[in-house]
Order: sequence, then C-alpha cells, then structure tokens
Amino acid sequence: MHHLKLFGGIFDPDNSKKLLSELNSKVEDPSLWNDRESAQKLMRERTLLEEKLNSYENLKYEFEETLEILKLSQEENDKSLISESTLKLEELYKNLQNKQLETLLSGDMDKNDCFLEINAGAGGTESQDWVQMLLRMYSRWAE
Repeated sequence: MHHLKLFGGIFDPDNSKKLLSELNSKVEDPSLWNDRESAQKLMRERTLLEEKLNSYENLKYEFEETLEILKLSQEENDKSLISESTLKLEELYKNLQNKQLETLLSGDMDKNDCFLEINAGAGGTESQDWVQMLLRMYSRWAE
C-alpha cells in the first residue's frame, strides 16, 4: 500500500481532478475553437490527464481487490488462491513502477526522442571494452 500512496503523492489525484474539472469547463466554452491550435493543445492535455487519472483509479481498484482476495484466501488457507493473488500483486507492482516512471517523465520535452553517443576516447582496448559494456547496458535498459 505504501507504493500506491507514493504513486498517489507523485500523481496527486485530488489536484488532478480539480485540474480536469477546470479543463472541462474551458472545453465547454464556445469561443475555444476560435484559436484552433490552443484548442487542440487543451484537448490533448485533457485527454492525457483523463488517461492518467483513469489509470491511477484502475490500479488502485485492482490493488484493493487483490489485497482483499489475498486476505480472504489466507483466512481460508487456500494455497492456490494465495499463490495466484501474490502473482497478481507482483504484476500490479510492476505496473505501478511503470506508471511512476511515466508520471515522473511527464514534462513537455519528456515525450521527445533522444540520441545517446558513447565515445571510447583515449585508453585503447580497455576503454573500447568499457564502451561496449555501457552500450549493452543502455540497450537492454531501453528495451
């Protein structure tokens, strides 16, 4: 539950709901479409916020449901259900980590691609080996 609270702290669902409400009232303004570019930007922002909020709510719901099933299965001493619930919690934890990273990388420039250049520099074969290890590490991380 600690990680879910942390995710909520990073995402701040209460503030996001207020912001979504403000965006919805702006979208209802008929003069919004006079400036097409700003209207599209507002709609994109609203859609992204709705998706993040829905994602948070779904993750929270699944976590609470799975936790409740786990508690009941422990009371009943149902080992197969305990195992299944534990696997589901591990899957939810991985999803939570991914959502945390997405939330942290939600700035204007974070959606852009990047190039990573690694140079061996001076040092001969040892520096080349080191660059190959770094390249392999970054490539695996990016996958």
